[in-house]
Amino acid sequence: MRIFICHRYNDLYDAKIMINELLEASGDTIAVLRERHYSDDWKVSVALKFETVDFVLFLLGRDTYKSENIKWEYRKAVQLNKRIIGLKLDSFSEKNIRIFKGIHIAKSSSKCFAYLSQMFFGS
Repeated sequence: MRIFICHRYNDLYDAKIMINELLEASGDTIAVLRERHYSDDWKVSVALKFETVDFVLFLLGRDTYKSENIKWEYRKAVQLNKRIIGLKLDSFSEKNIRIFKGIHIAKSSSKCFAYLSQMFFGS
């Protein structure tokens, strides 16, 4: 299973921890893709990666909802009809619900992996 992970730069520390926990919960059965460096053509790079993944995962922190880049990534994932999931970071704010309406938001990396597995492999 391949997932692309989106998060704000100011959540980088918590994101690294959560990604490691997710990989551990999965027994390293998932491939994680991210856009690691900003460039002028980052949107093109992200869109190409989105086309190759099974899920787009948004790590939701204190102010994820304020990021124009995150909003663009969310719209692009919707446009490409990708399966989208959110995962709460420790700093999660309920204000994120405004942007991420109607998607499953997991409370922990293990619950996130369980949901991804169910959606990917079926019941």
